[in-house]
Amino acid sequence: MMEHGTGKATRSTTSGAAARRSPALTGHVRLTPIFPWRSPLAEFHTAVEWNTKGSDSSKQGRYTAALECYDKALEVDPRYAAAWFDKGVTLGKLKRYDEAIQCFEQALENDPKNGEAWIWRGFMLDNLDRYKEAIDCYARALKIEPNNAVAWFSKGIALTNLNRYKEALTCFDRTLEIDPYHPLAKDNREAALRNINTRR
Repeated sequence: MMEHGTGKATRSTTSGAAARRSPALTGHVRLTPIFPWRSPLAEFHTAVEWNTKGSDSSKQGRYTAALECYDKALEVDPRYAAAWFDKGVTLGKLKRYDEAIQCFEQALENDPKNGEAWIWRGFMLDNLDRYKEAIDCYARALKIEPNNAVAWFSKGIALTNLNRYKEALTCFDRTLEIDPYHPLAKDNREAALRNINTRR
């Protein structure tokens, strides 16, 4: 308190015994700041953090939650190619192929040398029976990654669906050169060869 007439601050007249009983003075009680309630999601601020959370949700089969996280990531950074890609994969799992294609296009717009995005765009087109467009996607992926067995095999499947068996056979051969233990390439190669021999 201020002592009248002196202008000097003096200690309170509280007795020593009372002071010793005060938790604030003894240190026996720690006061913690009180914050308004916050959702656990409020901890995620960056596009990378939101995208990581989305990927974790997708792995758990929680696709709706995953899509919400990818959208949050893209609100933070609309040019974040990884979020567009992962959103496309999740939409593909939900068989929302047209929306998935749009996501892969956005991913490629921001990262045109992403071979995996070209492959996944091809997968979605295959599911829509748009085989010629799918083949173009696999070809684009192979310009970036010439030894990508998945791209060679997928191109072979799309060619098979168009009855272009000789070209498909070349793709399956290339797949097996890169990955001799590919689980499906050998069977599809034999099927393509049978179709070629039948047509002779």
